[in-house]
This record gives sequence, C-alpha cells and structure tokens, in this order.
Amino acid sequence: MNTQIIICFVLLFFDIVMFMTEKIKPATTAVLTAAVLALTKVLTPEEAFSGFVNSSVLLFAGMFVIGGALFKTGMAHKIANLIIPRIQDERQMIFAVFLFSGILSAFLPNLGTCAVMMPIVIGVAETSDYRRSRLLMAMIYGSTVGGTVTVIGTVGNSTIAEMIKEITGKPMGFFAFTKIGGPMLAAGAFLFYFLGDKILPDREAPANHLAEQADYSRIPVWKQLLSLLVLIIVVICIIFNVGYDLFVIAAVGGVFLIIAGVITEDEAIASIQWKTIFLVAGMLPMSAALSQTGAGALIAKAIIRLCGNSRSPLLLTAAIWIICNLLTQIISNTATTMLMAPIGIAIAETLHASPVGVLMAVLIGSSCAFMTPIGQGGNTMIFDVGGYKFSDYIKSGWQITLLCFLVSMITLSLFFPFYE
Repeated sequence: MNTQIIICFVLLFFDIVMFMTEKIKPATTAVLTAAVLALTKVLTPEEAFSGFVNSSVLLFAGMFVIGGALFKTGMAHKIANLIIPRIQDERQMIFAVFLFSGILSAFLPNLGTCAVMMPIVIGVAETSDYRRSRLLMAMIYGSTVGGTVTVIGTVGNSTIAEMIKEITGKPMGFFAFTKIGGPMLAAGAFLFYFLGDKILPDREAPANHLAEQADYSRIPVWKQLLSLLVLIIVVICIIFNVGYDLFVIAAVGGVFLIIAGVITEDEAIASIQWKTIFLVAGMLPMSAALSQTGAGALIAKAIIRLCGNSRSPLLLTAAIWIICNLLTQIISNTATTMLMAPIGIAIAETLHASPVGVLMAVLIGSSCAFMTPIGQGGNTMIFDVGGYKFSDYIKSGWQITLLCFLVSMITLSLFFPFYE
C-alpha cells in the first residue's frame, strides 16, 4: 500500500470523525482536507481547490440567492399562508404540511423551506388543538423527501448530477430524480395521512416567539411577484434545457434580482449558505484523490466482499443504500454524499456496473436522514421548539426510512439499474 493511499485513508477517517463529533466544524474540515491533499502532493493545488469553481457549487450559490429573495420579500410566507391555515383537521393538516413542505423543498433549499414553514406551522398549532410536535416533524420529513424530487432539490443532487455528467457525458434532466423522489413523496404523504397522528411524537412543546411572523406589509407587491417570477423562469429554463449550463441560468436570475432592487447585494450574499458551499467545494477533491490513488477501489472491494462477492443488483443496491443511510444519521446528508460518492464510483468500476445506478443509490440512501436530530440541519432546527427527545426521531423516523427504502429499491431497479 503506497503512501498516497495511506494519506487518503487517514484523511477519510479524520473526516468521518470530525463530521460526527464536530470538534472541527464540517466546512473547516472540508477545506482542511483539500489543503492537506495539496500539501502532501496527493493532488496538485489546482486539483485540490477545483471544487470552488465546480458548476454544482456555483449552481447552488445562485439558487440560494433566488430562494433568499423569495424568503426576504415574504412571497414564500404568502404562498404557504394561502394553503396551510385552511385545513381544519389534524390528520389532514399533517398530510398538508408534509406534502406542501415537500413540494416547496423540490425547488428551494431544505433549510429555507423549514425557515418559511416553521413559524406558520407553530402559529397553526398555537391557535388550534393540533400538536406542534407532530406538525413540525411532518414538515421536516416532507422537506427531506421533497429534496430528492428535482436536480436542484439539494446540494447532493446537483453534485451527483454533475458527477454523472462528467462520467457519461450526458446531463441529468431537471426531473431525472423525480422517478425516485416523486414516488417516495407520494408514499410518505400516504403514510402520514393515515398514520401520522399515531406515529409522530406527541410532546408538550415550550411556548416561544417563533409563531410571530415578520411584517412584510411594507414590502412592495412587485418585489414579491418578481421574486416568484424569476424563480419560475429559472426553473422553466432548467427544465427545457435552453442551451446554457444550469449554474449560468441560476447566476443570471440571482444577479437580475439584485439589479432590479428586489434584494440588495448584502442580502444576496447573506442568503448564500456559505458553510454548505465550503463543505461541498472542500470535499469534492476527495473524490479525485480516492479515484486517482486507488484507495476508493480498495474500499469498494471491501464492501463487495461484505456482500459475499455477490453481483446481485438488488443486494448491492440495498447494501450501498443501507451503509449510506446509517452514516447519514450521524453526519450530515451532504457530507455523507460527498464521502460515499467516490466509493460508489469505484464499486461501479470494479463490478463493471452502471455508475449512474450506484451513485443514485448513494444519493438516496444519504438523503433519508430521518432518525436522529443531527442527520441534517432541519432535524436540529426543530429539536428544541418541538420539545423532542432524541428517541422521538428514531420512533418516528424508522417507519418513513423503511418506506423510502422499499420504494427506492423498486424505483432504482426500474429506472437506474446497476447493469443496463
């Protein structure tokens, strides 16, 4: 085993430990990883820091600005307020919160969706007999599943889409992931409509100020409408592939909103989730390092041996999904995707399988972070305001995790098989 492979394994172990313990914050860990790869000459400096100009990173920077305008003007609150408070039954309310959060999260960042929905959901609970703990958990689960529906639903989606494009030379369509995310969202909505009031936690939540919404009455209506219009136009351009890269379309939309005065430059910069940007940009070179040194191939062979050297597509898909899902419960879903994607590529190369099928199994397994309050930012966001215990996430989350596993096993084998 050569020195470069040893360095990769040490870094990989270091990353996992830091992501789990956060002794060093994830974004800092990622940038440190890139720096060490350059300092040890595993990668050239250009390769080690190439993630900062990666198209998926630039795409999300643009979409953060567009989403920020929608939130800043109050348009997102206005849309949500038109729908959620009209429901008068708790079971229907759980269903509506889950489904609407999922639809919103397909086009906007998950944390942004949660930020919009949380005061509305708390406000509804405060003025009714509905349990806040149930509604907030439905909101988080909906936004998580909804993030798997489109290519811009999460940072991981766009990153995996870019990897697939680099490997196959073919871009992923805007709704390519809908074949998996759509059925999972529908199945989740079905589950919570009939069983939501039984499986979601019933906790007494502390009173707080989050039910109070910001005052958007002084914001001109034209700003609200223009922020929505730009989002719609950007999404349409991405869907119909107008001939420009996705990040260019998102950048034009974001810059236009600044020039038009819908959002200031400072507000646009503040709306970008820089921790996520640095996390992804810093970890992308790890993929190249694992591939170039052969470290990824060694891990891939170990996983294959774990499966008894089976070439069964169903067994391999299930094994990769479960490994990624267990990991995503203790480190962030984005970090899990970034760590496991290069290993997934190595598995595909070793088995002469479709890299698309393997990477999609990695992505979906990593996305379903339901069972701990630390699996993703939204889970953590509601922990205190919902009055939850750690065990509530396990008791409520295992059911939708199992459901998503079963649905994705079917849809992955149908639409993204290991062997085409």
